[in-house]
Amino acid sequence: MPEEDTSKRFVRYGAATVAILATCFLGSVSQVSAQALPHDRLPTEIGALTYQYVIGDTEAFGEITDVAVSDDGVTAVLDAFYSRIAVYNASGALIARFGRKGSGPGEFFAPVSLDWKEERLLVLDRGNARISTLRVDSDSIVLESEFPLRLSMGRDLCVAGNRVYVLSFFDGSLVHEVGPEGERLGSFGVVVPDDILVGDLSSVGSLGCSDAGVAMVSEILGYVQVFSPDGRNVWNGAIDDFEQQQYSTNGGGFRPLPARAGYVHRVVALNWLDDDRLVVQLMRSNDQAAHLLESRTLDIHEGWLENERAVWPRLGDAVNGLYAFEEVAPFPVLKIYR
Repeated sequence: MPEEDTSKRFVRYGAATVAILATCFLGSVSQVSAQALPHDRLPTEIGALTYQYVIGDTEAFGEITDVAVSDDGVTAVLDAFYSRIAVYNASGALIARFGRKGSGPGEFFAPVSLDWKEERLLVLDRGNARISTLRVDSDSIVLESEFPLRLSMGRDLCVAGNRVYVLSFFDGSLVHEVGPEGERLGSFGVVVPDDILVGDLSSVGSLGCSDAGVAMVSEILGYVQVFSPDGRNVWNGAIDDFEQQQYSTNGGGFRPLPARAGYVHRVVALNWLDDDRLVVQLMRSNDQAAHLLESRTLDIHEGWLENERAVWPRLGDAVNGLYAFEEVAPFPVLKIYR
C-alpha cells in the first residue's frame, strides 16, 4: 500500500470530527463472512497449533489485562484486578508474584500494560503515571526502579530492542519513545493538535512492537498505523470489515444509534506474529450484548489477507512459535499453544 503522509491524513480526520460520531468514520463496510467462535472455548488444536499447558488453573486471576512472553518462553501476566504481576517459567510453573494496589514503591494503582526489555519487565501504571522496572530471578521478582511518565494518560507500552514506546495523545502525537528516566525522546503518529476529540479517540487502543516496526490501532475508530522504530510511516489503513459504532448529536450530547449491520466492533487485541504479520482482534457485539471474537491478519507489504481471517480466541502474545491464548470462563486462564 502506498505510504501516506501522516499529518495530511489526520488533517482530513480533523475536518470531519462530527462525522466521526454521526456516521461510520471510515466509510461503508460489508458483512463479516467469518464464522465467529465464542471466546470462552479453546480447542485442543487451533489450526496447526497444539495445546501445551495452562497458566492460572491453580490460582485465580481477577482480570488478565496484559500478557508478555519473553524470547525464552517466560510468561508475565498483568492482573489489574489485584494490581499485581505473576511470572511463569517455560513449563508453566509459577516463579513469583509481585505488587499490590497503592502508590508506594512496588505498588500499582491502575496498571495497564507490560513488556520485556531484555531480562527486565517494564510495567506501565497509568494511575501512578509511572513505569516500573522489575528484575525476574529464578524464584523472585525484584523492583529495580520506578520513574515518572512525563505524558498524560499512558494507555499502552511496548518494547522494540532497547527502545520503549508509550501510546498516549500528548502534544498532538500518539506514540512516544521514552528514555530511562521517563523523558520523551521522540513522538510520531501526528494528529491535529487542536482536535482533542480525534486525538483522544485515536489513542484509545493498543500498541505493539516487533523488529518489523511499531504498530498502533484505534479501539474505537478501527484504524491501524505501522511505523519504523524511528517513527517513519510504513503502513496505514482501515481494519477490513470494521463496523463502527455510530452516534447522533440531536438534542444535545451523544446518543448511540442502532447498529447498521446488527452489531458493532471494538478492537481488543493487537499482536505481531513471528513472520512479521499483524493480527488485530475485534469483539463483535450485537444489540443483545452477545460477544463474539473475530480476527484480521495484516501483511504490511500486501495489506489485509482475505484468506487468512483466522477465528482465534483472544491472543495475549506470540513469541518464537509460542502462543498465549486467553480463556475467560469459568475464570480467567492462559492456555499456551505451539
